[in-house]
Amino acid sequence: MAATDNGLLARESPWREMGAERDPARTGFTVVHNYAHYFWRPYLGNAAFSLWELLVSFCYGNKDTAFPSLSHLARMLTNSDQSRGRVKGRKGQANRPGPLARLRAEHLIATGPGDPGPRTRYVFRVARELPLLRPEQVATLSLALQRDHQRWLERYGISAADYQRAYQLTLPTPEGDAPAPTPATALAPDDSPPGVPASAAGAPALPNKTDELPLHKQWWLNTQEELKAQLLPGVYRATVEQTHADSFEDGVLTLRCRAPLVLELMQYRLRNVVLRELTYSSRGAIRDVRFV
Repeated sequence: MAATDNGLLARESPWREMGAERDPARTGFTVVHNYAHYFWRPYLGNAAFSLWELLVSFCYGNKDTAFPSLSHLARMLTNSDQSRGRVKGRKGQANRPGPLARLRAEHLIATGPGDPGPRTRYVFRVARELPLLRPEQVATLSLALQRDHQRWLERYGISAADYQRAYQLTLPTPEGDAPAPTPATALAPDDSPPGVPASAAGAPALPNKTDELPLHKQWWLNTQEELKAQLLPGVYRATVEQTHADSFEDGVLTLRCRAPLVLELMQYRLRNVVLRELTYSSRGAIRDVRFV
């Protein structure tokens, strides 16, 4: 294709000169805000974010529903005709959730089957605009990106304290005869989020006698110390502290979580930062992490 004097592709389209009313390359568009590109993309990962962008492009007009087939989405994401599993994920021993599962876990899409049959099409409901990341989500970004995020908020007059305060949540009513929480007991930045069992939130920390532990357990304890300094106290206590090293085989460390919510948070929100610190702590011996 011809380039202009500045080295960029020419904007002129041959289709207009040939009498076409519209240029097929410039028909239709999708609005994605800069914040989503700058912070949601690194948080979700390129595959999941690109899938979300595609699904938004299939939501015509003001609708929040889309009907593309998984095969169609996979072709556009991977440039391959046999890549449906890379979008949907793989079950079995590999147990690799795909970008579709990641979007579901973040509640950015909801899916349901369309017409039943051998070629089932899914009905996707899509969150077309992405909100600010929550503090526990921002905590999974790199340290430099976390600083970028705070500078972005400050540009619009939002201080770090106001940002944290905006996402404080009220603890759920405890079971039994315990009194309901008062406004004074609302979740502070260093408290455990709702949904984590009381037995897990109040569980003691893992032992510090690393000289008596197998090597992979020592690596996990070292990683816990590093993550404790990086994450908000409440996020750490509700996730990393509620997880222990189970087994290590063929470069894969298996971490066992004490509650289903802990598993979800570790798998879909903290996985990248956990794997990064584990790799560093083990000097490259740990190449992957699995949560159970």
